[in-house]
Amino acid sequence: MVDIKEIEAEVLPQGKTGECFSSLYRKIFARSGGDQFNPEPIAGKAESTERGTVSILVVDDDLIFGRSFVSVLKEKGYNAELANTGKSAIAEVENRYFDVVFLDVKLPDMNGVEVLKRIKTIRPETKVIMITAFSYNEFADELLQLGAFAYFCKPFDISLAFRAIEEIDG
Repeated sequence: MVDIKEIEAEVLPQGKTGECFSSLYRKIFARSGGDQFNPEPIAGKAESTERGTVSILVVDDDLIFGRSFVSVLKEKGYNAELANTGKSAIAEVENRYFDVVFLDVKLPDMNGVEVLKRIKTIRPETKVIMITAFSYNEFADELLQLGAFAYFCKPFDISLAFRAIEEIDG
């Protein structure tokens, strides 16, 4: 098992989180031998942080990406959790309010579009940013029509995520 905290300490110097996200993700992926997917549902517990105002749920079955992204968000002072299946994401949204959900389009148990629809039914005020490792440019308009706030292709520049969060929190 890869010690993500050890790699974070190497890659994420204080104040350099934004520039280092891609390096962190690549380094963890390399050390894991590509074993980043976990079919078992997980949901992380939010930690109280300085900002405490923006609550974020990251939904992605790529655990390296998800854990790295959550770590970077927490380092920036956001409350962040990780869910790796559509069902666990829906359960989290039913039980707790999130300002922002970063939602992968491809999940092991259900389509991200269906999860988006369910989230918007449960909590219409929650901003959902769709993320994917695959290019779906023709699909982007449909996602926005279904209520997605934005659409990012992985790997994305972390500063885009921070700008979107700031716009939402604005």
